[in-house]
Amino acid sequence: MDKNTVFTTRNIQISLFLIVSVLFFISISAFDPYITPYATQLGIPVSQIGIILSVAGFSSIIVRFPIGIFAEMFSKKKIMIQMGLLLTLIVWLIVFLFPSVSSLTVGKLADGITGATWVLYTVLFSMYFKDEDIPKAIGIVQLASTIGPFIGMNIGGTVSELLGYQYSFIIAVLAAALGIVVLFFIKEPVVSSAVKAGKAWQLGKEQLFDKNVWILGLFASIAMMTTYAGRDLLTPVMAGDLGGGAIALTILPNLFMIFNSISSLLSGTFFPKRLGLVKTVTIGALGQGAISIAMPFSSNLMTLYILQSLGGFFFGMTVTILLAMALMGVSHDAQTSRMGLYQSIYSIGLTIGPSISGFILEETDLKIAYLIMGIAVIIIGFLSKKLLPAHLLESGQSQRHLPDDN
Repeated sequence: MDKNTVFTTRNIQISLFLIVSVLFFISISAFDPYITPYATQLGIPVSQIGIILSVAGFSSIIVRFPIGIFAEMFSKKKIMIQMGLLLTLIVWLIVFLFPSVSSLTVGKLADGITGATWVLYTVLFSMYFKDEDIPKAIGIVQLASTIGPFIGMNIGGTVSELLGYQYSFIIAVLAAALGIVVLFFIKEPVVSSAVKAGKAWQLGKEQLFDKNVWILGLFASIAMMTTYAGRDLLTPVMAGDLGGGAIALTILPNLFMIFNSISSLLSGTFFPKRLGLVKTVTIGALGQGAISIAMPFSSNLMTLYILQSLGGFFFGMTVTILLAMALMGVSHDAQTSRMGLYQSIYSIGLTIGPSISGFILEETDLKIAYLIMGIAVIIIGFLSKKLLPAHLLESGQSQRHLPDDN
């Protein structure tokens, strides 16, 4: 096989994997904005709806690290991704056919487990690139985390408006089914064979005692906490206070995701070359903090839209680089368990952010809630140069190869 053929094959595989990644996010997000109104229609109390919504986050925290360890034991991680999509397909079809508190709870539980397989996507996608190109790989695959929800929520919203909230579940089911099919055409990169169970657990244990992954995870957790507290709770409240209705509540997350996508792509290529990895994180975190503090001083919806867009952009700078650094300098055998632990840590911030900000908002007001969240992420901006493990960037360079067609 000549070099041009290998290059073309690699690009096709990368494109197919990106399609699956987008379908993955559609499958776990198409119904998210519509579960609360649907559950309300079913007569489910608000207190129970809150529990239902929180189940996904907590299950994701618990299973991400074990998934990373078990994945080290299998040479074919692609099958585990298909199993995650299959779980979504089956469970949300059941929720559609038999709606109840129990089925919705199980659905969100499965949503968290499927969402936890993002560990495998990030590691597997990075295998198509050289070690020194990991930031580029992460920047590209991170696009799926914004494009997928953007497409899923908009299609889900249109279908819900025409047919009913529960039909957004079918969008998730169809996306999962299509993802499973496309995966059959993807050739998993060959890096190393599976490791024995004992070694896999040992590699996992080593990650648990590696302070660098905890620092990276903690930084990402705070960035997630600040962003999701603002995006999912504080900013919608702010938009309502400024007279925004359903249209404003649709525009705000869409702006966030669009500018987050642009930033993720630039953070995989442009920013690391011009600024360096650590400085990119510093600027991103300081920018996030400044936007959070400025948010409650918005005098109109247009100002809120601009700040929301900038917030999405700075957030992309922070999390894309942190995610890339979590993989750099780590042996191929340990990358999946490492990513599992890293994502488990940052999922804590993603899960508790809205709850903490809600408590602060209830006890004080919007300005204090935004201020506390902003200060938290500004602190990691100032600490990034001192604490981020820059020495991990001095990793050995090796090429990951796609298998031949033979």
